[in-house]
Amino acid sequence: MRRRLTITLCGSTRRAAHDLVRVHRALALAGHLVHAPVPHLPGEPTPTDEQTRQLADRHRAAIDASHLVIAVIPDGQPGQATRAEMTYAERYAPAARWVTDVDALVGDPAAWLDGADIHPALQPATV
Repeated sequence: MRRRLTITLCGSTRRAAHDLVRVHRALALAGHLVHAPVPHLPGEPTPTDEQTRQLADRHRAAIDASHLVIAVIPDGQPGQATRAEMTYAERYAPAARWVTDVDALVGDPAAWLDGADIHPALQPATV
């Protein structure tokens, strides 16, 4: 039986929203518990500063509880918020990785999940 991991995704909910959803779905279908930021939908009210702080706290709690944190950065350019999240993840999560080749990870999301945190599409996070 495959080891089920708790994985938290990081990435821009504006620039990488579609890829965050693709990775989330692939990993969830592979049997893993996946936490991810939720993109702001058009027509929704902008979150207040307090709501933004609460969401950031919840995201850090998810990182704290994860076996693996993956930053989804399809354009290869992590923004300031993603860098801050990955700096936090490098400090508090057992493993933190970047993925720029989303198609490779989504095409075979379970290849590296048998106890390893390595997949050809994942690169060590170095902020």
